[in-house]
Amino acid sequence: MKNVLKTTLSSVVVTALLFVVSTEAHAKKSRFSKLDTNSDGALSVEEFSAKIKNPKKGPKRFARLDVDGNGSLTPEEFAAQAKKKKKKKNK
Repeated sequence: MKNVLKTTLSSVVVTALLFVVSTEAHAKKSRFSKLDTNSDGALSVEEFSAKIKNPKKGPKRFARLDVDGNGSLTPEEFAAQAKKKKKKKNK
């Protein structure tokens, strides 16, 4: 009986963790998708600037996030920015 309970509890914990990870990934993708108005999988400086609070600061902020300097933000570059914000907020 104890083994069944342990197995069930383990399954519940694993399922909960997978749900949390999946939800976080979906939320990040959703934010990126909202900015990616032409749905090409990358953000241009125009798309990025149009959706932020202060569009005039868009090009400067965009340049900081565009790690590879190719003129577009990938979902990975965008997610890296969110991780930095989260880390800074937790300090």
